[in-house]
Parts: sequence; structure tokens; C-alpha cells
Amino acid sequence: MISNWIFVIVMILLAILAYFIGLTRGISGSQHLYDDGWMAAETYFKQHPELVQDIDKMLDDLYEEHEREKQQKARRLVRELDEMFDPECPLPEDDDNILDGGTY
Repeated sequence: MISNWIFVIVMILLAILAYFIGLTRGISGSQHLYDDGWMAAETYFKQHPELVQDIDKMLDDLYEEHEREKQQKARRLVRELDEMFDPECPLPEDDDNILDGGTY
């Protein structure tokens, strides 16, 4: 009975030890990867400053293009609605042609 408890405790301690060994190996293996990538990007953009300066202009252009597309879609919708509800169109004389849209 006691040997079973000792076995369980030893296995738990070994699992904790293995976890910390793997954790330290993972940290040491990926320690400088992020920093190296950051430094490479920073030197690249220092060598090409026109790319950084164009970002604000690109964002403004995208915003203007998006607004222009929204306005064009709105105009097209209004034009289509005007075509659907032509005021010069005569009303049907019989009740069979009237579609009831219900109440809102």
C-alpha cells in the first residue's frame, strides 16, 4: 500500500521535472527569434523610408475609395427605387393586380 503511494508521488515529481525541462528548452530555443525578426524589419524600413511615409497616404486612399463605393451603391439603390416606384405609372383598376404588403 505504501509503495503504491510512493510510486505515484515519484511519478508526479518526475512529470513536474520533465515539464520544467521542456519549458526551459523551449524558452532557450526561441529566445531571440522574435528580436531578430523585429531588428530585420526595423533595418529594412530604415533603408526604405518611403514605404513608411506612404502608409498614411495608402490608408487615406483606401478610406476615400471605400466612401466612394458606398456613395455609388447608395445612388444606384435610389435610382433602382425610383424606377420601381414611377409616379406616372397608372394604378391597376382591378383588385387582382394589387399585392398586399401587410402592415408594418
